[in-house]
Amino acid sequence: MQIRVNQQNLDFTLELEKTVGEVYRELSQWLDTSGYVITRVLGDNREYNLDHKAGWEGTPLNDVSVLEVTAQSPVESMLSMYNVLFDYLELLEGTVRNDDREGIQDVIREYENIHSSLEQLFGKDVALLDAALRESGLTGESINPDYIPQLLTVIAQLKTILHDRIRELNEPVREIVTAARLLKSTIGDITDVSVLLQTGKDREAMGVVITFSELAQKITRLYPILKNTGSMNFSELTVNSVSFEDFYLSLNEILHELIEAFEAKDSVLIGDLLEYEIAPRLESLIEVLEGSNKDEA
Repeated sequence: MQIRVNQQNLDFTLELEKTVGEVYRELSQWLDTSGYVITRVLGDNREYNLDHKAGWEGTPLNDVSVLEVTAQSPVESMLSMYNVLFDYLELLEGTVRNDDREGIQDVIREYENIHSSLEQLFGKDVALLDAALRESGLTGESINPDYIPQLLTVIAQLKTILHDRIRELNEPVREIVTAARLLKSTIGDITDVSVLLQTGKDREAMGVVITFSELAQKITRLYPILKNTGSMNFSELTVNSVSFEDFYLSLNEILHELIEAFEAKDSVLIGDLLEYEIAPRLESLIEVLEGSNKDEA
């Protein structure tokens, strides 16, 4: 059997493997050590469904002449998934706007297959799309036009999130520096949150915290992307005399404490965490990221 990975012939010695499934598992483990995952498998130009391996993994090796494997890094795999989801939402939006009943039915039939990927990205927020599809009647027997605007709004919101995530994967250095600078502009507001909460200005305080949380989450999302792609040399970066990774883990712990404080509605702890723990850390982080970006340039 000839084995090809990403269109390159592979010098892979078969030992006790007797089936395609056994070779697939060996290749998966081997590629995993380099941070790659298998995203597609072809046996003599016939595609094997990776979600239903039982249909092909028992195929004897003697029945396959060429096994072709496509492998991607985690970032490449994520980018492919995001692009597929974006294209799906755009297609759904187009058929709904054009009132293309036949097209809508075709798109909805694919919804079950793509739902797990949507849930992986959007988490609980995918329930908003589920509800909008249900209320609009697209998943039932008749369409309710009164709920179509709401459905289109949800689709547009999800597309905006996806577009942002795709940009993060394509330009992670620019995105993390931009996010750091935006965070820098909010530090003054962050330190005022405790005062806003104590004076009953809860809505203003929540607005500040939501903006801060979105930017902080963006930075924590971007770190593993930058690390996996080698876009920034974190091994040489330190923040407050500790390694970047240790600083990153420490910041995450503080952010979790902040979330718990919000769930407990502990305004004093929220204010203390933001002013004395998070704001100083962000100032240090921003200084390092901006300095590193100058070095990259």
